[in-house]
Amino acid sequence: MFQAIYDSPWQSPAAFWAAGVAFLAWWMRRKPFLVAFVALFTVEILADALATGGWSPLTFLKSPWASPISIAFVILGDFRYFLLVARHGRLPAATPGDATPTAAWASAAALALIVPVASALVTRFLPPRLADVRWTFLIYEVMFVALALALRFAWLPRRLDRTPAAVRAWLLAVTGFELAQYVLWAAADVIILAGADAGFALRLVPNAMYYALFLPFVCRTAPPEVDA
Repeated sequence: MFQAIYDSPWQSPAAFWAAGVAFLAWWMRRKPFLVAFVALFTVEILADALATGGWSPLTFLKSPWASPISIAFVILGDFRYFLLVARHGRLPAATPGDATPTAAWASAAALALIVPVASALVTRFLPPRLADVRWTFLIYEVMFVALALALRFAWLPRRLDRTPAAVRAWLLAVTGFELAQYVLWAAADVIILAGADAGFALRLVPNAMYYALFLPFVCRTAPPEVDA
């Protein structure tokens, strides 16, 4: 019995991951926002790369959890952007040591679910000839671009009208980063669907933006009102 427990994936890595996440959550509550944000989402994006990349144990094991976990990581990847908007687009303006309000977490989660839910509904009605997963990617990407454009040019300018100028400029710049990333992904998938292998070369750029450059960009451009 005990050997079965010892060999179980629920003992390792699941229990150890849970312990690590619990410790990280405890530690983050005692740190300035940007420090905690970077720590949390560095762990998240590395886990994403492991779970969905070429060395994924889920692929090797042909796990039925591979697709749901991949979707969860897509939502979390978008959530990190929306959390910045939800926290720092509030009044009074957030400071580095402030706890992130529950309402900001809820708003970020709601925003992060808009495109996954909408794209899933659209994908269900695609004709069989568009069943290629690349079409699913493209629909998601185009919908995210539409949402980001609405945020950038309609919602954020009104929401940030009394936000400190430096924070306003930073959030708009981060939104521009997200827009560029998704536009490049969409362009790459259009090229791939047209039958050109060059689309995969283009996808390397937004992939690098998503996995390697987003957090450095956030930190490098954060104003004193955000950074500690």
